[in-house]
Amino acid sequence: MDDFVDILYAPMAYPVWWLVGAVLVAVAAVAWVAGIYLWTAPVDRLRRIPIVREVTYRVLRLKFMRSLGRVAERHRAGGLDSRTAFHEISRIFRQFVAFRTGYHVREMTAADIARSPLAASVLPVLERTYPGQFDTADPAGVDAAVAVARTAVARWT
Repeated sequence: MDDFVDILYAPMAYPVWWLVGAVLVAVAAVAWVAGIYLWTAPVDRLRRIPIVREVTYRVLRLKFMRSLGRVAERHRAGGLDSRTAFHEISRIFRQFVAFRTGYHVREMTAADIARSPLAASVLPVLERTYPGQFDTADPAGVDAAVAVARTAVARWT
């Protein structure tokens, strides 16, 4: 029996880097799950979380300003005619307002918007896009409409 006890050794200590590695893997897993949740959550839900709300608004602002810029570039390059460009500007801006505020602006007419609390912020852009959407418009008006829409998106509070 003494021979059997002689071959037993005390357990070996694990290196510290194993503990650090395990903690990093756990943190990465939690961050991944949180990232997936935030990436796929509806904007309405993200609007209620204070820190996430500000980040979401910044990301929305950047994405929609980039989209408006792409419309102007495609129009200048000849990829979009003026009427289609005005429709795109209106669609993109209305989508931004819907994401930002929760109002169903995409389905609202200009008269509906004029009666809403959004009138001061939204109507200047719609005044620029409506004539081009429904009548023959000056192609130079696309750049002006994009500028007004981008300014409204950048200054939205």
